[in-house]
Amino acid sequence: MKKLNQLVTAPLLYYFFAFIIFLNGRPMGTPDEFRYGQIPKEMLLTGNFVAPTMFGHPYFEKPVLGYWTIAASEWLFGFNAFAVRLPMAVATGLTALMLYFAVRKASGKSDLANCCTMFYLASGLVMATGVICVLDPILCCFTTAMCTTVFFALEERNSVRKKLFLLALCGISAGLAFLTKGPIGWIFPGFAALGYIVWNRRWKELLILPLPILLFCILTVLPWALAVHRADADFWRYFVVVEHIQRFTSDAGGQHSEPFWYFVPVLLGGIFPGAVALAGAFKLPKAAFAGALKNNAIRFALCGTVLPFLFLSCSNGKLLTYLLPSFPCIGVLLGSLYYRLLQNESAVKITEKIPYICQKLFAVTGIAAIVAALFFLPETFCRFAYTAGLLLFAGSLVCKKYSKTPAAKQMDVLAVTFAFIVGASVAALPAEASPSKFPEPALTAVKNALPQQENVRIATNSGYMHAMVWVFDNQDLILLGRKGEHDYAIDRYAAEGRKPFHFPYEELDKVISQAKADGKTLVIFYESKRQKRFRSANFVPDKVVLTARHTGDIYLSGIRKK
Repeated sequence: MKKLNQLVTAPLLYYFFAFIIFLNGRPMGTPDEFRYGQIPKEMLLTGNFVAPTMFGHPYFEKPVLGYWTIAASEWLFGFNAFAVRLPMAVATGLTALMLYFAVRKASGKSDLANCCTMFYLASGLVMATGVICVLDPILCCFTTAMCTTVFFALEERNSVRKKLFLLALCGISAGLAFLTKGPIGWIFPGFAALGYIVWNRRWKELLILPLPILLFCILTVLPWALAVHRADADFWRYFVVVEHIQRFTSDAGGQHSEPFWYFVPVLLGGIFPGAVALAGAFKLPKAAFAGALKNNAIRFALCGTVLPFLFLSCSNGKLLTYLLPSFPCIGVLLGSLYYRLLQNESAVKITEKIPYICQKLFAVTGIAAIVAALFFLPETFCRFAYTAGLLLFAGSLVCKKYSKTPAAKQMDVLAVTFAFIVGASVAALPAEASPSKFPEPALTAVKNALPQQENVRIATNSGYMHAMVWVFDNQDLILLGRKGEHDYAIDRYAAEGRKPFHFPYEELDKVISQAKADGKTLVIFYESKRQKRFRSANFVPDKVVLTARHTGDIYLSGIRKK
């Protein structure tokens, strides 16, 4: 037990510092965090947990399970940044836990499982997505469950009952993955299993595996699938045709169009900073790599990395986070390589130099940050610079203290120290560092300047609509400029002859006139540099609230023209 506690201490501390303790330290960011906070919030307020809505309008880009997890967190902790982000951090932790136990069971080696878990947690893409509100970490948790269960089902040769049980769990996980982001989650375990079967020439498994998985997947998804069809019959048409078929195949329908090679830098950059520990890998003999390919777990992980990467690269729609479900498999590959590295004397000598280099780097950058805060930086950024500088300098002292310990322990100490430095420094980063990304302070200032909080209508562009609705706690929104994510609701309302909530900038006078006629106080929020788009030619604001980079124009009810 003592040895096990020593092994898991580093991953637990790393997870705690990198993903949990500083979760509430930053303001919420637009658009994702406000969007994925608002939809569950509306579920809690309206009691509609079937057909997702945003600002009261249909929003059918994704199913509901991710929203349900955030709604549960908001119900427990309130409508705040911590509650919105917590499910992603928890999902990342559960993924790491599954990875640890899966590797330990497959290999019988706790120290190898520890290495794989650390490389997963120390991947930059995992660190970034685990502390912000995007649904990909939840999807990654379920795809990891699928990969784990299907791998052990493939490895099970003795008990048919146990094999079917594992396939049933895989099917349930597949259903939960679908309920989070649709069928995209299936490609990761699907390609991993398919590649593994072909590599090992176990053709009969192609006939055995799919049926139990499909059956339990359907049973998991079916209740909600029928309920959402009854709630809004157009959900499945939009979700299947527009969000999946068009996004993958069509330049016109697909979002986030990127070149074929887009995921190459995502993959290479996403494995750092953890991949720094592999600096000595080039010292390993070729036989070590050839021998690794005979291991079934390595084969499965390699297929689960390469094949989804190629598949996603063929898609027209690409985002950084799409590759995240491959990172548990990548963690297995990198962790296994590091485990072999530690057993090679020449490679270890290279690895031992990394903490020494980082120690010096921490000291130099820490001193530089403090000097910059004292003499060069504006007051707004001084707190961040002081915090980062002191932490970096302290980190160098910690690394120095453990400089005489074995290489593996030095790397664990370096990783945990790095996690604390990054977490605390980012928590100290002021919203003013990126006012467009963190507009909540500016929106709060505008809200507080209102003479009353009732009978208010808000207006902004697609970039700030999520944040403005969240801060003002008001769904009476007018969207100005491009349609953004509300193109479906806007086009649907137009076809049904319903009252529009979207107007081009040229119709701003109409928006102001209608608000006054309805007895509403209209608040228009925008970046100050775009004033020409948001200022009326015929109406003058009754009050103007200026912040660092934003403007809030307040038009009271009643006629007041220029």
